[in-house]
Amino acid sequence: MYRLVTVLALITLVLDQASKLWVRLDLFAFNPYAEVTVTPFFNLILRFNPGVSFSWFADFGEIGRWVLSALTVVIVIAILWWLRSEPRKWPSVGVGLIVGGALGNLVDRLYIGAVVDFLDFHVGEWHYATFNVADSAIFCGVGFILLDLFLSKKEA
Repeated sequence: MYRLVTVLALITLVLDQASKLWVRLDLFAFNPYAEVTVTPFFNLILRFNPGVSFSWFADFGEIGRWVLSALTVVIVIAILWWLRSEPRKWPSVGVGLIVGGALGNLVDRLYIGAVVDFLDFHVGEWHYATFNVADSAIFCGVGFILLDLFLSKKEA
């Protein structure tokens, strides 16, 4: 299962970093404060989040950057350690997505000092938190693990 996890993590990491580079160096290179309307409910915008989800812990500065980076490494190691005893496919898919997403955001945090977010979904004036490909992969990865948990409980 580690091969599957590694392949998914690498694909996720590459897609995440490529999309962030495109947004930073191409789409918003000349105007980082621009907003690109894609649909009536979806925009592309450039945001830098020094915290975690919903900008939690964003006020902790450089210490927060390094604490969150270290925490990411610990969580990735813990998830991979847990996977050793998990023979099923769907949790492995979930772990691959989670690890790839976590590493994608870690690269941003170490290289830029903040995570690059650019996907902005909204309904009217209400905007959901801006996120990125790595965040989406983490969300989907958790979904695969939960789905497997519920389906395996049903089978038992």
